[in-house]
Amino acid sequence: MLDLRPLERRSQAWAQEFGRLPNLEQLARDGGTALTKGVALVNQERAQQGRELLLDQGDHFHAFWGGGVGVRKAATRARHALAKAEAADKALAESRREGHKQTAAAVRASHAWKQAE
Repeated sequence: MLDLRPLERRSQAWAQEFGRLPNLEQLARDGGTALTKGVALVNQERAQQGRELLLDQGDHFHAFWGGGVGVRKAATRARHALAKAEAADKALAESRREGHKQTAAAVRASHAWKQAE
């Protein structure tokens, strides 16, 4: 459900909820703006009272999910580079078998393997 209250009121509401938990030491949360500001308000109040601040950390799900996307992209690029290097090796071997000059094919194969690495 969409919360249409102004951001400042939602932040105050979060701060009030956290205020009900005086022994709360650590919080794992998503990146919501109102939630972030609510934690900041609680920490500001705790600092003024000389109390320990609430340890605020992002949730692990979103970090792992984003990391998985990056890993998949890197794996795809690596597969393509490896296939290109193998094809260049095949062309070099074919050039060698047919008795043609191997200089250009060897340079292409060397470059492709460097890219794959």
